[in-house]
Amino acid sequence: MKITGIEAITVNVQYIPVVRRYRPGGRQSLILKIHTNEGIIGLGEAYAGREDKERLKGYAKALLGRDPMELNLADLWSLMPGIPSYAFLGFEMALYDIVGKKLGLPVCKLLGGRFRDWVPLAYWSHEMTVEETVSEAQVAVEKGFKVYKFKAWERNYKGSVVDRVKAIDKAVGDGLALRLEANWAWENPARAMGIIRKLEGFNIECLEDPIPYNLDWYSLLRRKTSLPIAIHFENGSSYPRPREILNALKVEACDYMNIAGPDFHEGFLKGAAVADMAGVRIWHGGHLAFAVMDAAFAHACAAVKNDLLPCDLLHHLFEDDLILKPLKFQDGFLEVPKGPGLGVELDDEAVKRHEVQRIEVKAD
Repeated sequence: MKITGIEAITVNVQYIPVVRRYRPGGRQSLILKIHTNEGIIGLGEAYAGREDKERLKGYAKALLGRDPMELNLADLWSLMPGIPSYAFLGFEMALYDIVGKKLGLPVCKLLGGRFRDWVPLAYWSHEMTVEETVSEAQVAVEKGFKVYKFKAWERNYKGSVVDRVKAIDKAVGDGLALRLEANWAWENPARAMGIIRKLEGFNIECLEDPIPYNLDWYSLLRRKTSLPIAIHFENGSSYPRPREILNALKVEACDYMNIAGPDFHEGFLKGAAVADMAGVRIWHGGHLAFAVMDAAFAHACAAVKNDLLPCDLLHHLFEDDLILKPLKFQDGFLEVPKGPGLGVELDDEAVKRHEVQRIEVKAD
């Protein structure tokens, strides 16, 4: 088998109305199709908007003429030196898709085996007013979600975090645990504790990234509150890869971890293994991605033995998922696709409707 061509298609898809009010421009992503001389096409998805055409062509040319069955999929970084993490992910998952289709195996089997058939999900919303947040919490309960994650930036014009938590508690009671995603907005341990003291006693699953990333700060904050603290570990940020996860574990900086690596091996799988050895629970972070990427993330979740917390796989927040057969949701869980490879089929007509740019690279 040989790789004969690669298509990189930038698409832009609008969010569903409740999200669009706060993110009106839609979301861009890069859909990758890797063609082979056997007619097998591998699908991938990466982040768009940061790479020019010539650089993308350079990454693609590194794969032309290669046999996907002979590549060391756990060490693809060495084959594509210099490729940014946000672009690498799409190429990696497309190659796994090819190998899985060739062997008749789902990607989770290639990653080590299937530990679960369903992945728990958290409901998610942007930072909204108190009334909107309560409405979304009620939707989450109706759809069977057990955890509701929302932005908790503490912008008073939308009502304080405490106001929103109290209102949700009044509306749905203990039926929904709350994951507050502050994105470092609570500034420092002293200010964070002023907010946290008012949250104690409510059904808080955890506080995610309440303060800027400083392991000493996090260790201090964790000692001062009974509410679980979570840190988001993602490559390409200021705290990349399993080594930093290990550093956080050494100082007991958090109770939970949101791990969202750019690749299967150096990102999520290795990070999950490190956390599992320490007995720290994790969830797979998301990137407001479409269904191809979420299918890949679901396979990664299936391949780890960790006791997963509800994950951030959020393609249902878009008006179009870009695949022919939707991924299956049930009572707050996402089914891991069972077909070979990623187990999803691209809706080419939908991709054309949302296309912004297309780059094609073919073997000479």
